[in-house]
Amino acid sequence: MKKILTMSVVIMLLSFTSSKSSNNFKIDEVINTLEDMKEWMLYDIETNDIDKEKGLIYIENIDVATERLKTLNPIK
Repeated sequence: MKKILTMSVVIMLLSFTSSKSSNNFKIDEVINTLEDMKEWMLYDIETNDIDKEKGLIYIENIDVATERLKTLNPIK
């Protein structure tokens, strides 16, 4: 939950930037971080470090956030 909150703050901060290329770079970095978080969560589920049901909820939220960011950065 803390990571999702952190990502929400990052997204809000991105909305206040003025440079489009800088903004696209930042969105790409956030997407990369979310993809890394998804990999870590899958590993945590695999090693039973987190309950599978909770882990899948995290992954679902990460996927939703990633898709929303991709709509903000249509270049990719």
